Amino acid sequence: MEIKFTDLFLKECRDKLRITESQVIEAVTCPDECQNVSLDDLELKFFLKKEHQQWGEDYLLVCSQYKNNCLFIDSAFYIPSEFIRELKTPEPVILLQQLALKFGLPIRIGLQLNKFIFRESIHIESLDNKPELVEILNPENHSFIQFMFIKIEQQGSMKIANCALAFCIDMDEYLSWLQAEKDVSDMIIEIAP
Repeated sequence: MEIKFTDLFLKECRDKLRITESQVIEAVTCPDECQNVSLDDLELKFFLKKEHQQWGEDYLLVCSQYKNNCLFIDSAFYIPSEFIRELKTPEPVILLQQLALKFGLPIRIGLQLNKFIFRESIHIESLDNKPELVEILNPENHSFIQFMFIKIEQQGSMKIANCALAFCIDMDEYLSWLQAEKDVSDMIIEIAP
């Protein structure tokens, strides 16, 4: 299987989060956890791999799509081990959901407003009176990374947005949290004799 890195990964994950291609290749070839989600002709794959960093143990969560015998790496996120311990689950999609609920920007699709939308069919009003199908609510104008797979279908007189997956991570908040987690791990506590 060939592995390709999307521009989204290169710009947001490699350049901003400093996640290397070799880390991702290790995560997808030898994952600790893997989940596949198939919807129509879309196949999404999620991988989780424990990593040893200089500040402690973290996990790498990789989001990808598989097509034509090629794995396209769309995004990857560091997940501190404490976050996983709090959730008590290593399932990649649930970790992604919780990450989006903690650091996500709200997404509006039709009348649906949420930070994480997974396998939902959403009735949408006519696109004639609304210029955008998807709206990301970002009043503070933070940088973000989005991942959306939406297919519009006509069902009788209604239009339906079949949303395989949609989330939008506020990168400013996420990076601040990662730095705080790293700083806590770096602290040395001395106990007086």
